[in-house]
Order: sequence, then C-alpha cells, then structure tokens
Amino acid sequence: MGRFGTCIRLFVFCFHFLMIRAPLPIEISLSGIVSRVFLPATMFALSFNMGIAQMRNMNGEGKGTTFDAMNRSLLVAAFFVSVVSSFPSCENTNRSGIPYAPVNFQIVVSNPEFAALQAVGGYVSITGGSRGIIIYRASPDEFRAYDRHCTFLPEEGCRTTVDNTDIFAVCDECCDSKFLLVDGTPTEGPAALGLLQYNTSFNGNVLWITN
Repeated sequence: MGRFGTCIRLFVFCFHFLMIRAPLPIEISLSGIVSRVFLPATMFALSFNMGIAQMRNMNGEGKGTTFDAMNRSLLVAAFFVSVVSSFPSCENTNRSGIPYAPVNFQIVVSNPEFAALQAVGGYVSITGGSRGIIIYRASPDEFRAYDRHCTFLPEEGCRTTVDNTDIFAVCDECCDSKFLLVDGTPTEGPAALGLLQYNTSFNGNVLWITN
C-alpha cells in the first residue's frame, strides 16, 4: 500500500500542477510558487492519506499505522507552506522586470513648480519610483505617470527623458527606444513593453500617484 499511496500522491501532484496551476503568471515569486504548487499538492496528499486512513480505521487497521505519522507530517508541511506563502514577495511584481519601488504621494498641480502641468500635453519629471517619474497631462481631467526606467534590458537601469517634441520619452542612454507619452507604448527601438505606469487620481487640484 505504501508504494501505491506514493504513486497516487505523485499523480495528484502532477495533475494538479499541469492541469490546474500550469498557467502561472509572469510575475513568479517564492510565495506564488509555494501557494500555487506546494500548498495545493500537500493538501491533496493530505486529503488522500486521510481518506485511506479512514477506510483502514473502519476495518480496524488504522490505529498506530504509518498513516497517522504521515498525516501528522503532512499537516506540519501544510502549515509551513501556508506561512511561507503569506510572506510578501521581494521580487519583481510587474511584467517589465523593473524593480519594485513603493510610490504613494500627492502633488498640488496649481503650485508654480508644476506650472507645465497646467496645459494639456504638459509634463514634469520628478524623483520617485525606480529611475524617476514622468507626469504627463493627457486631458483636463487625466494624468499619466510613468517610471523613467527603460523597459528594454531593465537590468541595465537606463533612464528615459522627454525629447524636444514633448511627445516621446526616449532612452538616449542605451537603446534609443521611443515611448509615446500619451499612453507609454513603444514606437521605435528594441523595447517591446511600454513604460511602467503608475495609478493616478485627480480631484481638480491635487494629483495622487500610487502603485
């Protein structure tokens, strides 16, 4: 029965991983792998063992068997992976590969230092994020906030700047990729992903930028 149980547990693990959990997101982290693979597999194996143990108990064979010890071990393992999966990930959390940096601040658009944002199509560059943030006014009520970190080979840490057309952010430092300020999409160069965009909320005077 030991070999049979091992085979069943292996089958359940493979089936659960391939058929249910296979489409893992790109933002893979330790906690994500644990919660999506090891925890479900452990719980499946625990459920199987408990079912077998219950059947053996009904036949008067279950007390003091190796199933009891196995179930206790699986319970400990399930508790462990549950704790690990609850930890926040320290790895990248976006598809561009740009390192995570907490962003949560507000600016008063009417302040003189943000005078360029008074008109639609205006922009300012400020500190924050991974490599700085470009704030662009797309309409009277809409703003865009992009990280200046170029999405092509992000490990190189190249920074974009707005060119003299005030329409594109260009990675002059490395790859000459161009990104539209209106939506952050790449238009030229090797970059395939758009600029990392932060959330914005505007109440008519105060602009919140968060991630």
